[in-house]
Amino acid sequence: MFTFNFKKRRIEIEHQVIVMLIMLVFTLLYFLESRDLSYEALLFPRFLFTCIAITGFFSIKKCVRFVNLESSSVKRETQGAHGFKVSKKQIIFTLLTSVTIIAFSILGAVLSILLFLLLSMVALGVKSKLQLALIPIGTVLFIYFVFQVWLSVPLPTGFLGF
Repeated sequence: MFTFNFKKRRIEIEHQVIVMLIMLVFTLLYFLESRDLSYEALLFPRFLFTCIAITGFFSIKKCVRFVNLESSSVKRETQGAHGFKVSKKQIIFTLLTSVTIIAFSILGAVLSILLFLLLSMVALGVKSKLQLALIPIGTVLFIYFVFQVWLSVPLPTGFLGF
């Protein structure tokens, strides 16, 4: 459970809310990407978005609690409660993932994935320079040859052209 403590209140959020938030974000992005389609083609995305939005709203409402700490009975209950701590590595990894998604259109897939893997490995504490060089380069080459060469699926290219 995530807990956020304030002076007179505490917000408690259950872990299940993360799954619903991810589903809502992906559904919203899918809907936004497909909004230029015809009315008939949008029937399923609209239905999907509406169902997940309604379900998500009620799930989030159920998973989030606001607790008033001024009540003495609540204070006794909260003394044994353990909050969920987010580590520095988790925050760094989340930020790197977000920056990589944004950088896909600017730098292109190849360079974005290479930098993401390299920086993630450094943030996770990989010390071997050989691993820091071979794993990102090998992964990028594998992705490039599978998608670009073998399957003929164009990868996003950046300002450098690859």
